[in-house]
Amino acid sequence: MSASDLHDFWAWWLGRKDRLDEAIWAGTFDEQIDEITTALGKVDERLGWELAPGEESRNQLIITAGGDPEVRPLARRLLAAAPDADEAWSYSDMRPPRSLDSGLLIGESELVYGDATFIFKPNTHSMDITIHHPLLASLPASDQVQISFMILDAAIGERATELWIDAVDNSPRPLPNAHHISELPAIVSQLEGHVLEDGDMSWVVLEARGADHPMFARKLARLRSVLNPNFDTHVAVEVPYRGNEHGLPTESAMHDLEKFEKTLDEGMGSDGRLVVVETGGGRRTFHLYVDSTTAALGSIEHAAAEWKHGDANINYESDPGWHAVRHFG
Repeated sequence: MSASDLHDFWAWWLGRKDRLDEAIWAGTFDEQIDEITTALGKVDERLGWELAPGEESRNQLIITAGGDPEVRPLARRLLAAAPDADEAWSYSDMRPPRSLDSGLLIGESELVYGDATFIFKPNTHSMDITIHHPLLASLPASDQVQISFMILDAAIGERATELWIDAVDNSPRPLPNAHHISELPAIVSQLEGHVLEDGDMSWVVLEARGADHPMFARKLARLRSVLNPNFDTHVAVEVPYRGNEHGLPTESAMHDLEKFEKTLDEGMGSDGRLVVVETGGGRRTFHLYVDSTTAALGSIEHAAAEWKHGDANINYESDPGWHAVRHFG
């Protein structure tokens, strides 16, 4: 997806958006569906779109990656190039929560999101959830999964679903001691209160034992690409340091490592973030994710070249789904 693709789509949109707004209120919007799909497909055929009521506008156009982490960076960059919101239109790349009185037609039956119930199992920084809806049992297994996610997105929004819920299952039978789906936002809000610090993701420390030395990892409590969908490149920077008899940094080495970490953060700015730091055996590895369309990687390479206590090693790879750090939990 090139910058000209972004420009061309939004130029097309600006020429159509007033007519599309009028069509919604006139009840003739269905006639415009293919036109929007074709225009968006010229940017990338994997992108989809939906409409929802806007919070500060009449309508919201949602450019969706369909839950695919590989496509999320494209959706986020398209959103970043969107025109300013106005009274008629606002824009998003994540499905917002919507009325639980709404739903979708399945054959001749209407599946209402608000008819769902759930049970959940809390994890340390997330939850697993099982959904029951009276109509799910009549559907193929693949549709049951998709609709379960649609119910969750309707209740708490796509971002919260991806960030806080790990395993999603569904039950054809009513669940004992189940919660109504309308209770889920409050439960997720309580989880956020435990994990977030002043609105930012908190850090946790893990400890393990290497072959002959202790290992420590400091990581974001949740390692999910939905935190920064446009940070599509994993960068691992490994630097040696002066260690004590346990292979951990001496006091002076710790000072140098902290200064180096600050340099990495300042160099990336808003175009990347540190997500994991591994320490042990005389080496520290900084795991970062950056936006590949920016100069963030260059700033990391420059900082690494300035490390004065041995050679710094840098490895990077495209990883929109943040798979390289999933083993940290």
